Amino acid sequence: MHVDVRRGLFAPRTQQDKATVATRPEARDGGRFMKKLLNCLVAGFGIGGAAWWIRGLRNEEKRFQELLRGLTVGPNPEEVLHRIAERSAKLVNGSAAYVERIDTDRGEIVADAVYNNGRDVPAVGTRGPYPGSVAEHVIQTGKPTIIRNVRSKSRSILASVKRDSPAVVLPLLTDSTPLGALIVLLGTSRFHSRSLARLQTMADMSAVSLRRAIMLDKLEQALRTKDELTRVLAHDLRNPLNTIAMATRRLRDSRTTEREQSDLLEMIDRSTSRMNRLIQDVIDNAVIERRGELPLNPTEHQVQNLTEEVCEQTRIQAQTKTVHVRCEIHGHVTVYGDRDRLLQVLTNLVDNALKFTPKGGTITVKSELQDHEIRFSVSDTGPGIPAADRDRVFEPYWRAPHTAQPGAGLGLAIAKQIVEQHGGRIWVESQEGHGSTFIFAIPANPN
Repeated sequence: MHVDVRRGLFAPRTQQDKATVATRPEARDGGRFMKKLLNCLVAGFGIGGAAWWIRGLRNEEKRFQELLRGLTVGPNPEEVLHRIAERSAKLVNGSAAYVERIDTDRGEIVADAVYNNGRDVPAVGTRGPYPGSVAEHVIQTGKPTIIRNVRSKSRSILASVKRDSPAVVLPLLTDSTPLGALIVLLGTSRFHSRSLARLQTMADMSAVSLRRAIMLDKLEQALRTKDELTRVLAHDLRNPLNTIAMATRRLRDSRTTEREQSDLLEMIDRSTSRMNRLIQDVIDNAVIERRGELPLNPTEHQVQNLTEEVCEQTRIQAQTKTVHVRCEIHGHVTVYGDRDRLLQVLTNLVDNALKFTPKGGTITVKSELQDHEIRFSVSDTGPGIPAADRDRVFEPYWRAPHTAQPGAGLGLAIAKQIVEQHGGRIWVESQEGHGSTFIFAIPANPN
């Protein structure tokens, strides 16, 4: 017998050898031995491969745990979000990552916490429309999505990436509340489910941090609002009180003429009305913040009567500033609404116009029927409103920068609330240097 590598490990040379070998136990077991040997080799190679694969998984898990360590620890939510964006990119060897936060008030998404490793991603503060965005898509489905090429497939602010690059977009949700999306630009199109699951873990942690940032911002805003309200109330209530005190002292003077007494009484009346409106605005805003709406008592009223009443009040108020008042009533129509609240809207708009209309200027109060809507408008010949401020004039407590005009900044916000509760809408048309027109429209009938 010899070893023939061409015929096998143990190959008989002659027929006699074959017969002899066939009668030996080791010959009979040779086939089984060969199979066992091959199985062992295959098994050995498989175990090695399995061991290599397991080591890879352990290394991945170790790296993931290291990236998670201290992820949500930081002096402020902004730093935590930036760290999450950075580590999300590093987890998958991505080139960049950032968070898209939803601005529900403006229907937009805003780029926050940008981590950029040489890629032209959106800068912090970049805004884009939320409707139709990739963030909206993943939030609606509640599932992440992979974009093969952001240059050709992305929308909204993600479209600012001008390079060919794949990306993964993950929804940021807490208690089913949509907050935004985590976007990671990938270094390669190869992407497995383990990485996606780990990225979703980071996205969930990012959602918690983002919600914390939003709540902290709201808390800080509430504290600033409280401080501002206290300051405004102290200032704007002190002025009419001082006026009343001064007028009262003058009235005690026996040398005061009858005409002077009449003027002083009118000053007291205007001051008390101003204080009452300011206090009522604060009360109404508290009701809105607590209940979400104001109580209404709607009935049918003639639009003409409402407009004439406001015009008459405006003429009396305008006398002290020598401002001209025009009243335009087009058509006779009935409105279904709360009379006192609608008068409150018009009064707030008139008060705002009186603040900014210079002496000798004109205020125009108008009502008309257009396309089954009743439109009220109050126009002035004041300085106008800058374009950047027009979207903010209806925000509670907002006041134009550097304005010296009194007020808590609640009148227009309350007017907006009342109009919307009547199923209507309110807006402003203005041009700097050419005055402003505040318009609101409500249905002409309850249906």
